[in-house]
Amino acid sequence: MTKSGVIRCMLSVVLTVYLVMALLISNDMAAREMCRGLEVKVEHNTASRNFVTPDEVRRLLHEWGLDNVNGPASAVDLQKIEDSSTVSTLSKMPWRSALPTTVSV
Repeated sequence: MTKSGVIRCMLSVVLTVYLVMALLISNDMAAREMCRGLEVKVEHNTASRNFVTPDEVRRLLHEWGLDNVNGPASAVDLQKIEDSSTVSTLSKMPWRSALPTTVSV
């Protein structure tokens, strides 16, 4: 192996170790980030006509026990929130299409 080949190999190993360490550290930082609350945005279309408000969605989240923001942001179960908004009883209500599809943390 030539001198430049050895240097390239060493740089590749150093870069790989650096990337692995950066991923591990950033993952740990993201897991410790505390949730500062849920921001609810309701996008209305002409059919929804304000059938549901952000306050109503917040009330439902509280009623369902899905508004727990006292822990890390990674502990907020966004899939459970989305699944709860698609329960069959809700899908029969006229404002179902106006429920938010995303919740920002």
